[in-house]
Amino acid sequence: MDLWQGLDVFLSVVSEGSFTAAARKSNVSVAHVSRQVGYLEDRLGVVLFKRNTRKMLLTDSGRHYASKLKEIRQQLLNLNEEVQGEDSQLQGPIAISCSVGYASRQLTTLLARFAAENPKVSLRIDYSPRNVDLVDDGFDLAIRFGKPADSNLTARRLSQRPMTLVASPDYLAVHGTPQHPDDLSTHNCLVATNRRWQFQNGSDPFTVNVNGNWSSNNADALINACLTGLGISYLAADLILPQVNQGTLVSLLSEFCPVDNGSWLLYSGSNQPSRVRLLIEYLIKNHG
Repeated sequence: MDLWQGLDVFLSVVSEGSFTAAARKSNVSVAHVSRQVGYLEDRLGVVLFKRNTRKMLLTDSGRHYASKLKEIRQQLLNLNEEVQGEDSQLQGPIAISCSVGYASRQLTTLLARFAAENPKVSLRIDYSPRNVDLVDDGFDLAIRFGKPADSNLTARRLSQRPMTLVASPDYLAVHGTPQHPDDLSTHNCLVATNRRWQFQNGSDPFTVNVNGNWSSNNADALINACLTGLGISYLAADLILPQVNQGTLVSLLSEFCPVDNGSWLLYSGSNQPSRVRLLIEYLIKNHG
């Protein structure tokens, strides 16, 4: 019995989303792909896909089998890299999902240096605020602000990023300066994705519900809205440091703003290719 027959084809169908797309990618016929998956299902004695004339969906068994196969394939790739020798040059693709503001400002140069030092590694960087599913969406690594609640991901802190409230001098001249986070209930608050802003009183954390007429998942949009005098926003301090230094924005309530927020590297499991593991260590070591 050939244990490997049909496995690559099955995983290709899963990643591409259809028999037709998998066939096109491998330059084979759709009939060949269908036969290979059929042989695999017969060998396993289970149905891996639910099919009809309009769409194809993984069964629960198919989803579980695909997940485990991906792990096994990655372990095999890691083993191949290991036996080829640690001195061999890193090569292969790395797909990274990054938040727009922080990663594009702080990490682009560092990622470019890694690529220059490892010319056989190809980096694909997707800048988006969306919390992607690393496995299903085909990413090796995500860089996000704030430690995730998803316990299925491995998280390593990349940097510490204190928060701050900011507003323009014009806004404060008209609406006054809040003296406590509770005062934000009377202000126009410009929010990103969360209307529950976190603060701390000494070592005691607390949250304040805020409201306003402007929201955006883009830091530059929030900063620009603040600069026009629209309201108060709650942002990572490094994002608005130039404006604060120039005096176009004023930092508020610094004694209440948390300092333990940070940016995190997120990845799935421990069976990462050596190129991904080394990139993670490179970012942690070299990020200022």
